[in-house]
Amino acid sequence: MNQQNYTAHRLKEHWLKVFKLGLKQLHCRVNL
Repeated sequence: MNQQNYTAHRLKEHWLKVFKLGLKQLHCRVNL
């Protein structure tokens, strides 16, 4: 895998993690 693809993949992984965390927090707020 070349460097550019690797970086794009890492960014995608990072934002997926952030997105999932955000969804989890949103669910917590809605449940309260």
